[in-house]
Amino acid sequence: IQHLMFSVECPTVFDLQKKSAHLFRESLQQHFGLSAETLLLVEMNIMATKNMLKKNASIWQLLSQMEKTEVYIPALTVIQSYLAIHLVQKLEIGNEDLFKKITLATLLQDITLEEDRLARVKQLQSSDFMSLTPAEQMLIKNHPEHATKLLLTLNQVSEDTRHLILRHHETAFADGFPKRLTGAQIPPLSAIYNLAHFMAHRMITEGQTESLIMDLKKTLQEKFLIGHFARPALVLLKN
Repeated sequence: IQHLMFSVECPTVFDLQKKSAHLFRESLQQHFGLSAETLLLVEMNIMATKNMLKKNASIWQLLSQMEKTEVYIPALTVIQSYLAIHLVQKLEIGNEDLFKKITLATLLQDITLEEDRLARVKQLQSSDFMSLTPAEQMLIKNHPEHATKLLLTLNQVSEDTRHLILRHHETAFADGFPKRLTGAQIPPLSAIYNLAHFMAHRMITEGQTESLIMDLKKTLQEKFLIGHFARPALVLLKN
């Protein structure tokens, strides 16, 4: 399994993040309990989902162009998928169908943003957001809805996938968007998905350091043991 995991061709990590890919995997295994089998499962799901998306010309054009020019968005797809699928497995709600729903959501959640600099903006109150043009601000505000409209061009997309994308910027702290939901209002599956999103974003943007891992675990302990975020946060804290 370990040998296969490193031989699988997964462009989002292996082509764009070759030097750091093994650091992400090692860190996730060492500090958060992910298994080699889970990492391989995620990579295989990403490849299978991409093969499915190739049948849709408009979506595939956006996705393939983004992966040629951007780094953050493709990396977020992989790291968030690693964490989210690990969590649903540990919480004993994971199955093949749910893995596919999560993978499709991570691939498409930011597809209408197209640029890393826009996808890195996580809060409407942040200085990064305030520094953008009005048109860019509107694009960020509306990108979850825009992405779900693209889903309509695919056959048999589940409501779970649609809701994961629509809510992926809601937070445990009720300062997200579009609806500023609280940790208790965010459904359990979206809480798992959004916690994985939070963790992946910080790991990608802040680097693989011991101090970051310590701060992430401190943040999980102090801020995420609320609402439907509590159970997945405890999973990550157990390792």
